[in-house]
Amino acid sequence: MRLSQSFFLIALLCTAIGAGAETQLDVDIGWGGGTRTGRWLPIFITASDPRPHNVVLEVYWPHDSTYATRISQGFTIGPDPATFPLIVPINYAAIDASITLRDASNGKTLAHLVPSEANSSASSFFAVSMNSRLIGVSGQPASLRFLNDQLSGNQRVNIGFLDTRFLPTAPMGLDGLDLLVLNQPNLNSVSAPGSHSIGIDAQQAIVDWVRAGGTMLLWPGDAVLPDSSPLLDALPCSIGERYNLELSQEARKRLGFSDRFAKLPARRLIARPGTSAEAIFGDGFPVAVVGPLGLGRIVVAPMPLTELQFSDNAAAEAFWKPVLLATGFTWVTEKTNEYYPAQGSDLQREQAAATSLADQLGDVPGAGQFGFSYVAIVLIAMMIIVGPVDWIVLKMLGRQPWTWVTTSGWITLLTLGALYAGHMFKSGDLYFRTAQLVDQVDDHTVASVEMTAIYSPRTARYVMQSPDDTWWQPAGIDPYYGRGGGPMKIDLGFHQTWQGNTPEPLWINVWNLRFLRGDRVGAGPPILTASLKLTGDSRPRLVGTIRNLTDRPLADFRVVTRNGEGTLARVPDTLPSFQPADVREIAPGDVASVEATLAPSTPTNDLPGKYPGWATGTHPVDPIEMYWLAPRRTRLINEMMSTRDGLVCVYARVVNPSATVTLSPGGAIEEHTKWVRALVTLETGGTGAH
Repeated sequence: MRLSQSFFLIALLCTAIGAGAETQLDVDIGWGGGTRTGRWLPIFITASDPRPHNVVLEVYWPHDSTYATRISQGFTIGPDPATFPLIVPINYAAIDASITLRDASNGKTLAHLVPSEANSSASSFFAVSMNSRLIGVSGQPASLRFLNDQLSGNQRVNIGFLDTRFLPTAPMGLDGLDLLVLNQPNLNSVSAPGSHSIGIDAQQAIVDWVRAGGTMLLWPGDAVLPDSSPLLDALPCSIGERYNLELSQEARKRLGFSDRFAKLPARRLIARPGTSAEAIFGDGFPVAVVGPLGLGRIVVAPMPLTELQFSDNAAAEAFWKPVLLATGFTWVTEKTNEYYPAQGSDLQREQAAATSLADQLGDVPGAGQFGFSYVAIVLIAMMIIVGPVDWIVLKMLGRQPWTWVTTSGWITLLTLGALYAGHMFKSGDLYFRTAQLVDQVDDHTVASVEMTAIYSPRTARYVMQSPDDTWWQPAGIDPYYGRGGGPMKIDLGFHQTWQGNTPEPLWINVWNLRFLRGDRVGAGPPILTASLKLTGDSRPRLVGTIRNLTDRPLADFRVVTRNGEGTLARVPDTLPSFQPADVREIAPGDVASVEATLAPSTPTNDLPGKYPGWATGTHPVDPIEMYWLAPRRTRLINEMMSTRDGLVCVYARVVNPSATVTLSPGGAIEEHTKWVRALVTLETGGTGAH
């Protein structure tokens, strides 16, 4: 008896212990808590459970007043806490956002967290306004405090640290940064634990992000560098041996250094062709090496800058400002939205472009709509059925008290009937439209952005299939987001892998539209190649050849250089060069001899938008709005075209392009538009133009 009682007590104790154990959920958001409105940012979920089992993580984040993003990912948890990264398009308003962990076998909620609650472990994150910049720092963490101290006097700079273990392995994880700083990184892909090494995937993500317009500042440490790695091969210099840099007393005094900085550890930098060695640190310091990479820029400093200590904040800012300017980093000076300070000009221009494109893509002929007459007829019918007819029938049956039940039943029946009619019957045709912009630098595409619109003539379930490395989200960001949508927001579900964020099946009600946006960042095959050079003195001309590398014709060519802009014309073999014919199209695989007389132009935000056909409606989508779906790249290209010699940007349209996204069930009327803007280095040998 005592033995059985002992077993009973042990079992009861184990049950009590098991009942007290709970799934633990913790979340870190952004770069050291720093987030950027309307940009993709990493979040890190740390979870544990006494019992190992499969779980599904669900991140719900309101996108604007209409849509909400719901991202799911599955993994396994156990007694030891494990951290899992996701990349989420963060809206500055975290109202109604939540993070839920569910049991994969039965859907039971194991843990739930609301980031906006004051007692939440994730409540410390903050939105960096567009009047400030966000610098992400990784590598050796010991010197981060000094960097914060050196720039703390400038309230327009926010610095967030991320351990090298958690650096994103997809370039979209760096989307929210204005500058990435790598402090003495270890670029050996295989290193001992705790060595702060950066893996191959994270290095490639950084390279792809810079090539698409990012900026990076790096200084090497004492770690032995590998012979080759994605990031090392992309640097504008090779890194030589270590030596001690001796600073004169005059240089130390000028910079505000103490005498203990008479000698500094440094590395010798050997610049590669096409880069520049710049004395951005002032007299007495070795030069830094600055080099372009695609649309972005990399600066390599010869010594650990965060180990320097200054006499005051003014001296620190005076030292750092030219360093940051060398990377292309600038502080915002334009006026931001007075009432919504997190909204800056880029985001506002991007939202305006998305709204305009939605109007163009969603202009479906014959689209059904609920007009006033339809609503009035339905309401009158409900009044008759629920009122007099229902009353007369119940009176004849002697069941008038049933009115409350029958009224509810009639309303339910009519509502379900309307939903069933929307599912069974249709008005108009199914439309599927896409518009895509591809950015190319020399012989590689570096990024693309795409917007899709689906018009459903009936209530149905649709499946979108796209390349795995595309990052999809609801199209647009409403700058006036509030709680207006509340729980009535339309949830758009996505499944995330390390490669991308793909849409889950979409339920679209009758006569409704859905708009989605997809971004890709990374090197890919080029759309075209161009061999062009400038000639002429008084009126420059652009001459050369263009090859179409796609399986579709290219048309509507326009070129922009610092010397001016113009429309390309074909130079036929049968005509002299002074009688050019317009380049209507270049066939797939064809090479065309072309020329353009460049007219002086004043650089503006919409510099390349003068396409002859758009004003007459021959193009279904305005190319200028497509450019501003990617405002950072558009700004960079416009700045490069107005300030740098030796470059030409070729704009073209792909005729009748094939879709990168497929929709099922099929049978849709499909319309697809695709534009390319290719940044090409001019060939030398021209006269008078350089």
